[in-house]
This record gives sequence, structure tokens and C-alpha cells, in this order.
Amino acid sequence: MANIEVVWRGPVKRALGIGTASREYVSALRRQGVNVKVDNNSFGYMKKGILKKRRVLIYHQLPRKLNIAQERKRFDRIILNTVWETTRIPRSWFPNINKFDAVCVPTKQNKTALQQSVRQGAYFYCSTWSPYQKV
Repeated sequence: MANIEVVWRGPVKRALGIGTASREYVSALRRQGVNVKVDNNSFGYMKKGILKKRRVLIYHQLPRKLNIAQERKRFDRIILNTVWETTRIPRSWFPNINKFDAVCVPTKQNKTALQQSVRQGAYFYCSTWSPYQKV
């Protein structure tokens, strides 16, 4: 992991719910040995290639809020970490969700919805792990 710089952008400062989940995802990555930097905005980050490390952004917000073209100048890979409660992906997500290099979801229901909605080329990971489980 020494040649990879991971930046987590999500609602880590929120008190409950999604904020708790976002903080726990970061903690879980760190327990696995990933050096994660938490970021609430992207200003001030160097362009990719300057550091000799592959730069990865893990984005834990609504997909439509990210300017992917702008972030591609800073990151080699962009991963969406998301979850929703319905059996279908919201239609408003379709234009952007296919632009991510990967989509990480925590449930089989979300994985199935992705398989039925996302074009080829997007990858997804389904885990039975929950941020609330003790490791």
C-alpha cells in the first residue's frame, strides 16, 4: 500500500447515521493497513503523478455532487462508496454512476440493483461486513 495514496471524502463530521458509517469505514481501512487521509473538499491537492504514488479517491456522498472531470485531474482512480434502501438505483444517479472506476456497496441487495442498472465497465464489491460489526 506504500505506492497508493487514498483520500476519503465523506460526511465524517456528521453526528449520527451516515457520519458514523463514514468514520467506521475509514477506521476499517486503517485497521487493514491502508493510509487514509480524510478530506471534506479537494482544494489544495496536487495533481496526480507529482507524488509518484497512485492516488485513489473514495467518495462517500451522492454521485451527482462530484465533478468527476475535475477530480480525474487529481486522482488515478475514483471509487464510489454508497448504499440505498430501495431495490433500484435512483434514476438521477445514472448519468454519473457509470463514470466511477468502481462502486463499493455493503449489501447484496445493492449489488443486485447495480448489476441491473450499471453499464459494463463499472465494477462493484459486495461485502457482508457492516461498519457496526466489531473486528
